[in-house]
Amino acid sequence: MSPYMITARTPGVDSLLVTRMSQPTWETSLFECCATKECGANCAVQHCCCQPCIVSSSLRRGGLRDADLIGVSLILGGNSVLDEIAGYFARRSVIRKYDIEESELRSLLVSCCCAPLSNLQLVNTIVVREDLSYGCAHVRPSSTTPHTPSVSAQARDALRPPPRPPPRNTPPSTNRMSRGV
Repeated sequence: MSPYMITARTPGVDSLLVTRMSQPTWETSLFECCATKECGANCAVQHCCCQPCIVSSSLRRGGLRDADLIGVSLILGGNSVLDEIAGYFARRSVIRKYDIEESELRSLLVSCCCAPLSNLQLVNTIVVREDLSYGCAHVRPSSTTPHTPSVSAQARDALRPPPRPPPRNTPPSTNRMSRGV
């Protein structure tokens, strides 16, 4: 795909007005931690304490493949090479889905040298583009997005027993204990 787009063509004139189209990019730059969609205490706690779960949840909500595998790899990787490899694959999957222009070398360097910031950047991009918000160790549809219950929730409600009928009015007991004798 060419990065240039024809924006005007005058009939009878051989020249074209050509402008450069902007390539899709990340929602924030790598070091813009405080420019994210939901910057604040909740965002900070989620990314400091639960980042593997947040990354996995956002990848899953974004409809990206292997979200759970990447999440498990981030958890088990800790500070090892596995963590950086999982972050690299997560970053590349987001780049492919949203057609973001970034070289594989840059993705590798960012994932290895700035892993927490890379994960924050990719989560924020998914959160903004999919209209999500932070929950507790996960991302969920934003409150402005209409929520339809999942099939399993509908099935669960269908299997729930009907409510109990109210108790019938029964005559007072003729038991001696209830008369106070």
